[in-house]
Amino acid sequence: MAYVISDDCIACGTCIDECAVGAISEGEKYSIDPEVCVECGTCADVCPSGAISLAEKIHVATRNVPQTPETRLCQTTKRPNTASFL
Repeated sequence: MAYVISDDCIACGTCIDECAVGAISEGEKYSIDPEVCVECGTCADVCPSGAISLAEKIHVATRNVPQTPETRLCQTTKRPNTASFL
């Protein structure tokens, strides 16, 4: 589960200086590359606006899949809800 930056970001740059793996990119709103983030939490610890937190884990098999009753994630396991297929 990688960290994400919310709309509360004030673009101060503190997190970029602290990220040891370079997972944070500048922009109108800063962003964290989940493929690079090692989930150390240093960015969240130093963020003065509290805009950085852990992202909700999404099962890889459901990325870019339209959310229908058959493809919704189980709220407990975060995996596809297969109960409707039985």
